[in-house]
Amino acid sequence: MKKIFFLFFIFLFAGLSLQVNAQQKPAIPINTVVEKVQKYFGVYPVEKVHLHFDKPYYAVGDTLWFKTYLNHNLYEYNPSKIVYVEVLTSRDSLIQTLRVPLENNAGKGQLVLDPQFVSQDNYRFRAYTKWMANFDNGYFFNKIVPIGDAINKKLGADVSYSSEGGTKTKATIQFRDRQGNLLGRKKLSWEAIDGWDAFDKGKTETDDMGRVTINLNIKEKNYLKNGRLIVKIDGDKTDPTLVGNYSLSNALWDVDVQFFPEGGELLAGLSKKVAFKALSTTGRGVRLKGKIVDSKKKEVAEFEDLGLGMGYFSFVPVLGEKYKATIAFDNGQQRTFDLPEVKAEGLSLVLHKEEGDNVQFGLVSNDAFF
Repeated sequence: MKKIFFLFFIFLFAGLSLQVNAQQKPAIPINTVVEKVQKYFGVYPVEKVHLHFDKPYYAVGDTLWFKTYLNHNLYEYNPSKIVYVEVLTSRDSLIQTLRVPLENNAGKGQLVLDPQFVSQDNYRFRAYTKWMANFDNGYFFNKIVPIGDAINKKLGADVSYSSEGGTKTKATIQFRDRQGNLLGRKKLSWEAIDGWDAFDKGKTETDDMGRVTINLNIKEKNYLKNGRLIVKIDGDKTDPTLVGNYSLSNALWDVDVQFFPEGGELLAGLSKKVAFKALSTTGRGVRLKGKIVDSKKKEVAEFEDLGLGMGYFSFVPVLGEKYKATIAFDNGQQRTFDLPEVKAEGLSLVLHKEEGDNVQFGLVSNDAFF
């Protein structure tokens, strides 16, 4: 009994000793932590890859050419010598990985779009170095490159979408055959799939101009992101059945318009140039016309883009007013956007004059600033 009690005492003492030692870990001074963090970021290499393609889009059978550039933050540093370029389908299936050697932080590559392996789709090109693979892949280079199929595509069509409110979306399509002839008075069947399963389907007939309107019932907007519209036009003994496969992502059309007052702010009582830029969800500039109205719906300025969704207008903002831009786009959509707030007083840097290689700037302010 004494022996058992003696062993229990030894184990208890050993456990208490471990606990005391664990609680007596030396504290690290905060200055040491800050110093080590600063030293870490002072020698921490960061790499960034960029790909430059020779065209914005391609067709099956083309050769896709690209250049690769590598940027890094440290001068006395031996950067990566290989860039890995992955090619993925719209369903994120990897079809090929290219190894591009770098010389002086630049390289070049090519990809033959073989019809045996490549079909019409929006392909994603992802590029990175082995060093970048150690960190979050959100910093990888990513770009969507559309590839059409002029070789195997059997059914040509012009497709446009418009929202009918709620869950309703209207698709207007004009069909042509492989020779470019309009497919008038043709019976067809269609189905809309969310990537795998059909969520809507129906049958209809084209008019004399080969046009058809399909009303889609889309209960969830996520269906449009990866969705496809599959159309089959019935054939006969002489003409085979024609099949078309179209992305529904274009039905998610939206636009972002930003306004940039010269000097950064709208100053009350001071005439200002205001630049604007309009981009759709595809990343491209969109044509537009619009007007600026105050809180009483009074029009104070009109504007129209000069190309690529960009332009400018001038007006004199009034203190206390809130201005809105009412804009109409080429596809018939209309949007309203708020302009920046009017400041009571301030000082702005503006461009005064350009003459050859000389540029003159000016400092302007409103009366309240003085």
